[in-house]
Amino acid sequence: MMAAGLIVAATTTWGLVNAPTHASAAPSASNIPADPYDVPGYAPDGTTNVAASARVTSSSSYEMANESWAMSLLNNGVAGKADGWSTNPYDKVQVPTTAAWASYDLGASHDIDRVVVFPRDKSFPADYRIEVSSDGNEYRSVFTSTGNAAGRTAPQVVDLADVEGRFLRLYVTRRNGVATGDGYLVQLSELAVFGGLNETILSIEKPALLLETGTVERLPHRAIAPSGTPKLVWTSSDVGVATVDGSGVVTAVAPGKAVITMAAPQLEKSRSIPVEVRNEVERVEDKFVISAFWPPTTEHVNETQYSYLGDAGIDLVLATQLHTSKEINMEMARLAHKNGFQIMVQDGRIGPGMVNMTDEQIRQEVLGYTNVPGVGGFFIVDEPYDPTPFARVFNTIKEVAPEYDAHLNFLPSFVYGSEAEYARVTQGWLDRVGDRGYLMYDRYPFGWTENSLDYTGFLNNMNTVRKVGLANNVKTAQYLQAVGVPGNFRRMNPTEIRYEANMALAYGYKNLSYFTWWTPTNRGEVFTDAIMTADGQKTELFEPVKQLNSEIHALGPTLMRLDAKEVYLNGQTWGQEAVPADFLVRSQSNDDLTFSYMRDRENGRNYVMVVNNSFTQAKDVSLRFGTGIGSLEEISRQTGKPVGVALDNGALNRKFDKGEAVLYALPAGYDYDARATPVNSNIAQHKPVTADSTQSGGDWSPTGVTDGQRFAQGAVNGWSTPATEASRKANLTVDLGREETLNRIDLYPAGTAIDYGGTFPRDFTVQVSTNGESWRTVKTVTGQGRAAGPLSYSFDATKGRYVRIAVQEMNRWGGGYAAALAELEVYHDDGGTPAPQSPPVTPAPPPYVEGQNIAKNKTVVVSSTTPDSTYEQWGYASKFLVDGRTDNGWTSNIRRHTTPNAQEWAVVGLRADYDVSEVKVHALGAFPVDYKVQLSSDGGEWTTIADVTGDNGSTAKPRVFTLDKPVRAAFVRVIGSKLRMGGSAADGYLMQVAEIEAFGTPASDRQALRERIAEAEGKSEPQYTADSWAGLTDALTKARTVAAAAYPYQYEVDKAERALATALKALVRHPNWERTVEYRKGARVIHNDRAYEAQWSTRAEVPGVSPWGAWAEVGVPVETPKGKHASWTNSWIYTSGDIVAHDGHLWKAQWWTRNQEPGDRNGPWLDLGSY
Repeated sequence: MMAAGLIVAATTTWGLVNAPTHASAAPSASNIPADPYDVPGYAPDGTTNVAASARVTSSSSYEMANESWAMSLLNNGVAGKADGWSTNPYDKVQVPTTAAWASYDLGASHDIDRVVVFPRDKSFPADYRIEVSSDGNEYRSVFTSTGNAAGRTAPQVVDLADVEGRFLRLYVTRRNGVATGDGYLVQLSELAVFGGLNETILSIEKPALLLETGTVERLPHRAIAPSGTPKLVWTSSDVGVATVDGSGVVTAVAPGKAVITMAAPQLEKSRSIPVEVRNEVERVEDKFVISAFWPPTTEHVNETQYSYLGDAGIDLVLATQLHTSKEINMEMARLAHKNGFQIMVQDGRIGPGMVNMTDEQIRQEVLGYTNVPGVGGFFIVDEPYDPTPFARVFNTIKEVAPEYDAHLNFLPSFVYGSEAEYARVTQGWLDRVGDRGYLMYDRYPFGWTENSLDYTGFLNNMNTVRKVGLANNVKTAQYLQAVGVPGNFRRMNPTEIRYEANMALAYGYKNLSYFTWWTPTNRGEVFTDAIMTADGQKTELFEPVKQLNSEIHALGPTLMRLDAKEVYLNGQTWGQEAVPADFLVRSQSNDDLTFSYMRDRENGRNYVMVVNNSFTQAKDVSLRFGTGIGSLEEISRQTGKPVGVALDNGALNRKFDKGEAVLYALPAGYDYDARATPVNSNIAQHKPVTADSTQSGGDWSPTGVTDGQRFAQGAVNGWSTPATEASRKANLTVDLGREETLNRIDLYPAGTAIDYGGTFPRDFTVQVSTNGESWRTVKTVTGQGRAAGPLSYSFDATKGRYVRIAVQEMNRWGGGYAAALAELEVYHDDGGTPAPQSPPVTPAPPPYVEGQNIAKNKTVVVSSTTPDSTYEQWGYASKFLVDGRTDNGWTSNIRRHTTPNAQEWAVVGLRADYDVSEVKVHALGAFPVDYKVQLSSDGGEWTTIADVTGDNGSTAKPRVFTLDKPVRAAFVRVIGSKLRMGGSAADGYLMQVAEIEAFGTPASDRQALRERIAEAEGKSEPQYTADSWAGLTDALTKARTVAAAAYPYQYEVDKAERALATALKALVRHPNWERTVEYRKGARVIHNDRAYEAQWSTRAEVPGVSPWGAWAEVGVPVETPKGKHASWTNSWIYTSGDIVAHDGHLWKAQWWTRNQEPGDRNGPWLDLGSY
């Protein structure tokens, strides 16, 4: 109910009608500051802002502190537009009456005199109420406000009387805004609460402790009284089990149970908690984990529901955003521990918002739960598109609680457009956090239609994560589909759930989580029933799931030791690898089966898991095992014990139920890994890789050199060290997994069309080791510059498990020293391994047209781009940057940057050198605020021609950058350093450009070509064979054409020069005359640098002595307007009709003549005129 307001300094004050008078001073104008954003100035006499130290939770929060949005900013004492809290725009709320709230836990009961609600400029709540509670569960309303404007600027001051509580909540019942864009939001700058403590607090902040022997725990506690801080006395009921010092530090001494008591004698109060000490406390990651997401909702956190979870074999329950209080999480932990499992904490502070906390804040939140019985881990975030910002959170949690799980779950692979991109993203995460925890994802491939399954997507996703997990020695995890969304994916039957779980086991997964356990309600989409109904009743899935869980737990101790080294499909493969001809087991039919070769990482024993890929039909399967496998042991799904299985001459006939999987142990002496190294195959592909130095903050990764991607598809491919001012050493090591025979290594340069090969290692050795400790060098390379393509190095065959590239010296590129490789391939080459694959050829530029846009339809390389073709349909693709249109263009990838201060770029490769005189950049959408336009001739060194700050983003006109003096360049780059928000907050900060144009003329250095032409023109045709001279003539003609062109491309100049050099080298000169050689008629020789032809057989006659002898000098051809004619020589024999060139005239012989010079009117020569 609203009452009349007291208007002071544009600030509205509300009060309760007929409320009893409170003991503190009544609010007056003196309690309202002149500055409406002076938060402390609103404090009534005798009060403080008790919200300043409160714990904040909310129904939804846009946790982007770098954009000045976060729950923690709601009580930081800063009001106005500077910062604040917003509901999450990702929720896209379409209904204005969708509730939202922000709540404070004040830590103890307080008298609450005043609440001040500060706007953040827009999206102020239309209708809301202020509520208080003593326990955080039951709230009562103490104030209601309605009809507020979205753009309210003045704070609302709410004065209260006789109101007390520990919890205060602002509960919004109607939002302002519109349904489009980010939807209806609630945004506040600050929520201040003024009052004072009204009770004595004496509490230990943990309900119990479960400690391993030797562990030390500092118990968090509070001791506050209105009269001051009381003196505390700490005691232990059994110091042989656990001791406690005067500050509350507990030390676990020996297994047993004790009680720790904190007493305040002067208050005659005390608090106690139980402590249990064990030699070993089981942690989540110690065994195969079966977890449940979307557990019982808050009102169903009780013994009944948690006993169901325990009875079903659930090991871990993941709290949701609905379990927002610490009290609820502690109760969940208590019930979980009682029923034999653990929980993953998510309480409103622990969760996605940790990304905006400091490391110390994260530590304190985590320490509030460590060693509490039933707590198994901490929820970080679900399905982040870019997980990178959460790596710091993960590492901080692991630093303070290394034995606890830190939960981050990936999106399915289709979101990223390709499995390769998905592998890159997941690898990038592991590069930052290491091999701790799980690599987990969710994908729900069973469609709404009965019996439908996206086998290809299902298997691809599992296999990609399997490979990335193996390469990094990290456990893998996935969600199991146990609920349906009508029209999207179906609620699975028990057989389908069993099949999905069995396939995960075959692919080596160590953690399976049911989505969902509890039936979700009020989630913005409709769900079918899950394993439990929304009111806590078991569905028909409960018992089958319980049975499946018991079987998985029986197999668990064995499965935890096994790596799924190789997985093959028999029958239909759905894009997966088919069973090799030499595999250890083969099916005798075309049944759809999965074979997984698994290896015990502790003792090396081999296993194979066989799965029936049909979840609708049982199969009678006939298997034949390879040589050396005379018997098997089936690992029982009831007991987990091995049971002997006899083979009939290597054959096994068995019925496989629908979706059934069987795990077989192979004979102890058998080792599939002992097979010979395959010849002519890349034995390094998909193998683990480590490096002692890797470029951070991008997509470079050591495992990128064994991912099979030889050439870059985007801006990055492979591994790179950071660029530094000085060269240094670096090591890149591949683990082949077992000892192999090898004799060749192929190294593919990293880079794109811009910088390909520029960072190839300069000096390095190829080293091999059997144990990763002792190394022997098999190849030494020195002085290698920029690599134009892959380089192959052969060496004597050797055996080893590890291969290392030890970089001794780096090449300088782009202003720094770095070493990078796109791919590293290792072979046992018997002579049949093909040569390395050549890099893609960049197309030549089209013929130059003066005044044309030289960037049109040229090569484009970008820092990032959207992952699938959908965006191309919307007009976004990198190729649109140079298509000559300005109504489409390129966008950097969405959800990549949460802050404007990020870098994205686009480069146009002109495919030739140009003297660039002008660049035009056309804006689009999220055009960068700050950016540079740069030119480069080699893609390494860049010249900035424009440095723009504060661009307004207008798309009306292009940005035109005209150069006073042309710059020679083959590349144009626009590099943004301050980006603009995309179409919605969900997209993050982007860089978008419509078109890049460039203008100039082809640039070339023709000096070498001219010198080569001069060399060719200095040659005398008669001295060379006709065939070789014809080649020179053709090359010379083309070279002259290029040299005379107005704007030849450098590649044309270089090509013509090379062709002419080749033709010159190919000239075949006639032999020098030798006295002892007998020459037949027609033979040609060189003597005194002149060419002669024998007119008849001769020997010992010196050419050129007599014009009447056997030797006739060959005339040098002369180009004339009437054609090419030989010059006249006195010793050549001419017959009637022969034409010669002499003294600038052409002459025609009238009859046979020799040694008669043209010019005598009475002689044999007819003058045909001058030339």
